Amino acid sequence: SADWLIKLERLAAAMRKTPGKAELLAARGEICVQLGRFEEAQRDLQEALKKQGRNNAWLILLAQACEGSGDRARALKIAKALAAQPDRLDDAQKTQVRELLLRLR
Repeated sequence: SADWLIKLERLAAAMRKTPGKAELLAARGEICVQLGRFEEAQRDLQEALKKQGRNNAWLILLAQACEGSGDRARALKIAKALAAQPDRLDDAQKTQVRELLLRLR
């Protein structure tokens, strides 16, 4: 957890230099998922997706954040949408989506 907090601090410094950059928002969202700060993660990931468009890795993180915050229905909806397009996922992402679907159904 301390490692994630250090990463979060470094990321905050980068975000001060280039605020609103989609990649930085997504990175902060990922760290927030790891720290269990699911609402913050959802905000950052949604904003990153709005700025840059579809990104499967970010959508998986968003589904995890929704699951963590108790919005299982939304998490399941995202996971099902990802599972419906397996050709767009790499092997690791397919595994993550399968695991999400198993937990959420």
